[in-house]
Amino acid sequence: MGRIRTIKPEFTQNESLSALPAETQLFAVGLLCCADDQGFFNANPGLLKASVFPLRETSVGVQEMLTQLRHTGFLDLGVASDGRYYGRIVKFTEHQRVNRPSPSKIATLDITW
Repeated sequence: MGRIRTIKPEFTQNESLSALPAETQLFAVGLLCCADDQGFFNANPGLLKASVFPLRETSVGVQEMLTQLRHTGFLDLGVASDGRYYGRIVKFTEHQRVNRPSPSKIATLDITW
């Protein structure tokens, strides 16, 4: 489920993220909304596309955007013991302050990052 998040002014001034295609930077904002209260998210490309870009086609594929964001250090990608892919926003707590956080169900999984 999506959450209401705020984007700090520093986000748009991040040189690494600003060097990426605009769609990828917008995707990073969408991931902040998709992530749980500890910054973890299901990294299934189909689910992410439906959550972040439900009404448009993108010129960059979701998997490529995940890879680009991983290379900037914005997120980590991993695979759980059941073969499912997950992600975590590396500096989530620097980007977001959660008022009433819920425990992450993903954080407890056995994930190889």
